[in-house]
Amino acid sequence: MAWPVWFRLRRVGSYRFARRSATESAPILGLLGAPRLADESARIPGRTLLLRTTAMLTAMALKNSGASPW
Repeated sequence: MAWPVWFRLRRVGSYRFARRSATESAPILGLLGAPRLADESARIPGRTLLLRTTAMLTAMALKNSGASPW
């Protein structure tokens, strides 16, 4: 059974929204490192997780929208 078009579009919109939120969070981690508010050893795992999450959400949005990444 195929999902209705509106359902797929809503799901893709949710993935894109979440991806933007993850993308906006990455600079915050960078700002924490500038005035030494957080150790590098504490920021790297968070940044790695944000990068992986953003990549996963991007792939999910592209897969479900049928769009080409290029």
